[in-house]
Amino acid sequence: MAEPKILIVYASRTGNTEKLAQAVAEGARSAGGVSVELKRARDTKPSDADADAFAFWSHSAFEYMAGELKSLFEDFYIVRDKLAGKPVLLFTTGQGGQSSTLASIDRDVGVFNPGQDWY
Repeated sequence: MAEPKILIVYASRTGNTEKLAQAVAEGARSAGGVSVELKRARDTKPSDADADAFAFWSHSAFEYMAGELKSLFEDFYIVRDKLAGKPVLLFTTGQGGQSSTLASIDRDVGVFNPGQDWY
């Protein structure tokens, strides 16, 4: 049987969010028993929605998620049934506005009817 797959998707403006996403991916890989794929939001396609669990990460962009992550959620809408009921982990980074940014990500992810949200 194939290992469960976690897809970690991130948007990073300065590279700091990317470094943190890479560290989380390495930590998940080192735990074993899972396959981890790390992708920039702008490089992620609806065909990537076959994962068993998801992590979405964005820097705070004026107290909102990065545009490339918002665009991905719009693209994922056509395959929303593939995300339904699956665990989702949400992250945000920045120097202010993270609570509002996290809320914006949560609102969009809520459309996919995830099984669980973890912040």
